[in-house]
Amino acid sequence: MSAVPAVRLVAGREVRERGRSKVFWIGTSVLLLGVAAAIVVPVLGHHGQQTFRVGIVGAAPAGLAPSVIADAAALGGRARVRAIGSAAAARSALDTQALDLVIEGQTGVLVRGQNTDPSVAGLAQVVARDVAVQARLRAAGLPDGRIRDTFAAAPAPVRSLIPVTPGNEASRAIVVLGTIILYLGLVTYGGWVTSGVLEEKSSRVAEVILSAVRPRELLAGKVIGIGLLGLGQFAAIALAGTIAAISVGRHLPASTPGAIGLIVLWFLLGYAFYCCAFAAAGAASSRQAEAPVAAGPLTLLILLGYLASLAIQSNPDGVLARVTPFIPPLAPMAMPARMLLGHAAPWELPASAAVTLAATYGLVRLAGRAYSGTILRSGSRATLREALRP
Repeated sequence: MSAVPAVRLVAGREVRERGRSKVFWIGTSVLLLGVAAAIVVPVLGHHGQQTFRVGIVGAAPAGLAPSVIADAAALGGRARVRAIGSAAAARSALDTQALDLVIEGQTGVLVRGQNTDPSVAGLAQVVARDVAVQARLRAAGLPDGRIRDTFAAAPAPVRSLIPVTPGNEASRAIVVLGTIILYLGLVTYGGWVTSGVLEEKSSRVAEVILSAVRPRELLAGKVIGIGLLGLGQFAAIALAGTIAAISVGRHLPASTPGAIGLIVLWFLLGYAFYCCAFAAAGAASSRQAEAPVAAGPLTLLILLGYLASLAIQSNPDGVLARVTPFIPPLAPMAMPARMLLGHAAPWELPASAAVTLAATYGLVRLAGRAYSGTILRSGSRATLREALRP
């Protein structure tokens, strides 16, 4: 049997066997539900402009209520201010969460403390400063009308150096979600490759298959078959995410198809880099218990790539963001983050892809030699030198 039909036969077998398993369908369903929930739940939980419920113990000093309303508006919300007859009633309302904060005259501002919303805590800090300033102005003899007009004035505008647009927010969401899916995909499909090789090796199925095809053809077919299943999952996830975003009215920029295509491209590059190494790790082991030890360094590299992408998301122009896209084990997750956040120069994508492809070519040759030399080996786990021996 020639090489191409043999590879096609092995790949078709992998697709059929893996595609029929309950684990594959349960995992796919969980991923689809997780992606849809990550998009839909935040929208359902968002109730528009936040309303701060503020209580003032006793008679409110002149100018206090307008200043609280102005402070809430500066934080992007609105304040509903009401007078409370006594400190005990105010504390009771605060404890039952009927109020968000209480102004106890000129003595200070009280919040619940436990599980206090960060925006409420921020408003409390601003209001406490206003209360203290107003008390000093009143002690200095400034008329109440002047105090009220001063604190009711609109705050100075705050501008962004880099404008925040729905497109920017959507791109960042795609980066976060895409990086998580890339990490899970590389770890999952790499594990499938390792476990599949070990299952065949431990049951002696590999001996039967190798009587008809060569080891490199078996390796190529296994890698291609599992890769096709991975692409199918990616397509289903992308479709489910797009439908969920459209159904809840989320803004999808015109660059969304390109972003999804970029993530798929780097999944293919990352899968090509790691999959043969996972297969060689499985072939070098003789029992399922040895697989995590053999594949552990590869999983650690993927985890480091994920951590690098998180660092790039927080600082897209840092040294780490400029270096990691050109380190092949880290590039599959580092480069998409830098590209989608709009901080990569035009030459960085082809350069990073070229470096990764060159490293993949060398790794495939080494992994193919290790796979061919250890797939029929039994007994103790092969060392790296033994696996690469011609």
